[in-house]
Amino acid sequence: MARQTVIIDNSEYSRNGDFQPNRYQQQIDAADYYVRDLRNNSGNAHTAIIAGAGESPYVVLADAATSAIYHEKLYIKGELNICSSIEIALLTSPEEIILFHCSVVLGDENKIQQYKNDLKKILKKLKKNKVSLKIINFGEVESNNEFWSDISADFAGDDVISVISFMPDSGMLLWEQIKSFSQFNSANDNGDAFLEYGGIDPSMDPELAMALKMSLEEEQQRQARLREANE
Repeated sequence: MARQTVIIDNSEYSRNGDFQPNRYQQQIDAADYYVRDLRNNSGNAHTAIIAGAGESPYVVLADAATSAIYHEKLYIKGELNICSSIEIALLTSPEEIILFHCSVVLGDENKIQQYKNDLKKILKKLKKNKVSLKIINFGEVESNNEFWSDISADFAGDDVISVISFMPDSGMLLWEQIKSFSQFNSANDNGDAFLEYGGIDPSMDPELAMALKMSLEEEQQRQARLREANE
């Protein structure tokens, strides 16, 4: 059984509207796509969802079903606690951890350095347990590229950590950008299956498939209007 755990960055930074309608919703859509992709192509996949911000990170769904993320109440609050989120993720016995990161680690130079050192210790634990960490870096790409580069440098040549950055001006939704990377696609040969329906087989759930299709079309039209307005 394939086991993945997805950490959502539901911090205050996720309110930002550079990814429309905001970073938070784009994460939910992308996480939902990721769960569907795993379910469609790895029928016995197990995916847990963790809210990484707030008073403390917590497990939202111990085993996410298709589109279940939409029906759970996640709240935007506080700061993302990366270290605690990953530690909690380890309790779900994953083979892979996906971390959405759209916020900035706050603090003075000493605090940030300590944060990096703590993360390096956790990454050593991940490596020992043969768990990989994939970072979906978006929203605060420039500052977080530097942050993660310093950490990744100690693990060059290892498969324990990979960081991929996504920009809001690509003309694609976050989940569409993620889909284009093989690292996040469980079955590249079937990657375009039911794409116009948001990855849902309309014969299995026609109402949801049509709702997703309409939502995608509306978002694409809105993005096109924004691009025209900025030209």
